[in-house]
Amino acid sequence: MLDLAIVGGRAVLPSGVEDADIGIEGGQIAIIARHGQLPTARKTIVAAGQIVMPGAIDVHFHCRAPAHPARGDFATETRAAAAGGVTTVFEMPIAKPGCATPEIFRARRALGEASVYVNFALFGAPGLLDRDYILGMADEGAIAFKVFTHAAPPQREDEFLGICLPNEGDLYEAFRLIKETGLRCTVHSENNNLLEHLTAQMQGQGRMDMPAHTASRSPLVESLAV
Repeated sequence: MLDLAIVGGRAVLPSGVEDADIGIEGGQIAIIARHGQLPTARKTIVAAGQIVMPGAIDVHFHCRAPAHPARGDFATETRAAAAGGVTTVFEMPIAKPGCATPEIFRARRALGEASVYVNFALFGAPGLLDRDYILGMADEGAIAFKVFTHAAPPQREDEFLGICLPNEGDLYEAFRLIKETGLRCTVHSENNNLLEHLTAQMQGQGRMDMPAHTASRSPLVESLAV
C-alpha cells in the first residue's frame, strides 16, 4: 500500500506534461502511472485540473535572522518558499556572524530546525583557512562552501566572516582545504581591485542612484575574477 496517491492531475515529467497519477512511499516518488492504475494508498489527494510538479530546490537562499529579523526569518522565508513550490533551500553563509566555524554552523542549523517549513541545508564559509573548521563544517552537514573574491562591505565584516577572499593565495588555500571534503565551492566572482576603483569613481561623481551599482560592477569585474 502506498503512503500517498496524487491522482487526476497533469504531471510534469521528463517527457513533458502528461495525465498521470503519482504514488509516494517513504517521502519519495515510487510509481508514476496512468489515471486509475495506482495501488491503494493510505491518503489520496485529488489533483483534477491541477499541474503536479516536483518541488523546486532554491540553491541560493538568505535568512537574516536572528540579527535582522525584520528582513525575514527561517519561518517567514520558508513559508514563502513552500507557497511558491520550493521544497528545499540552501542557505548562503552570510549571517551575523558569518557561518565560518563548526560552532556557528551548529547554532545556525539549530535556528533553522526550530522553525523551517521546508527541507533546508547550509553552506559553510571556509575563509578562516582552518582545516579543522572546514572539515568540521563538512562533518556537521554542510552542503557546500561559498566564497567571495572581493573584500567584505564596510561595517559588515562580521556578517561576511570567513566568506571574502580577495587575496588569490588565500583563495587557493581555501580550495585546497575544501578539496579534502569532497564538497563543492561556489564563488561570487568580482575582482576586488577593479570593483573598488569603479565604486570610488561612482562615489566621486556623487552617484547614489540604483544604476550606479550596476556601473560599479561592469562585466569586466566578473570576467577578471573568473
